[in-house]
Amino acid sequence: MKSARPDRRLGVGSASGAKAAADAIRSIGVTGVTYYRSRNEYGGLKSDQVKRLKDLETRTLRFAKRCRI
Repeated sequence: MKSARPDRRLGVGSASGAKAAADAIRSIGVTGVTYYRSRNEYGGLKSDQVKRLKDLETRTLRFAKRCRI
């Protein structure tokens, strides 16, 4: 079963403690700040929803740049 929460897939937040959480985050190659920021922003979304959201954000930025005078 896939979990929408990346911290559960990594085992972060379990009884194994903060040191294990730091090791799990480091093992995926990101900093703790990056991990927690992305978890707060995208934590409840599935991967296809995140891809769609990022695509929409990119389109919105392009549109805004074109509309500037």
